[in-house]
Amino acid sequence: LVLGAGETSERTARALNSRGVTDIRVSNRSFERGQNLAELVHGRAVSFDDWTAQCREIDILISSTSAEERF
Repeated sequence: LVLGAGETSERTARALNSRGVTDIRVSNRSFERGQNLAELVHGRAVSFDDWTAQCREIDILISSTSAEERF
C-alpha cells in the first residue's frame, strides 16, 4: 500500500510496477489523485478513510505524505 500520491509516491509506485509487483494499492487524502496514480500503475485506489483496514491484507506500507495529522 502506497500512502500518498505525490511525486515520491508516484516514483515508488512506478518502480514497484516496473519490477513486477501486481497488487499496488494507493490511498490519498484526495481520492481522485490516488485513483489517478493507481490507474497509472495498474493498481487500485483505496479510500483514505479505509487505508488502515488494508493493513490486514498487505505486506508493505509505504508512506510519503505531507499531511500534518498523525496516523
